[in-house]
Amino acid sequence: MKLRAPATPLITIDPYFSIWSAQDTLNAGETIHWTGKPNAITGILKTDGEEYLFMGYEENMKKMVQTDCKITAMSTVYTFTAEQIELTLTFTSPLLLDDLKIMSRPVSYLQAEIRG
Repeated sequence: MKLRAPATPLITIDPYFSIWSAQDTLNAGETIHWTGKPNAITGILKTDGEEYLFMGYEENMKKMVQTDCKITAMSTVYTFTAEQIELTLTFTSPLLLDDLKIMSRPVSYLQAEIRG
């Protein structure tokens, strides 16, 4: 049985600034703050004149199909497909307890890899 988190961490700077996905897929609804208030980010991939939604919510837009989501201590990795394209998104918040300089930086990273 695969466990499902009640919300998926995307950007986790501190309790005052964080963005989560509370949907089963990243493109099934708006992203939110941990309190449940909207904190929307929209992600659209445009290729060969076609637009595909991979993050957030937009009506009447083609959606990429989410094929995987992995959550680790410091990263969340999503994989999507559409037509002949594969998109991998890695959200990373380097909250290293043994390095206070890195932990105190108000930074999260988003790495996108596209194959097609």
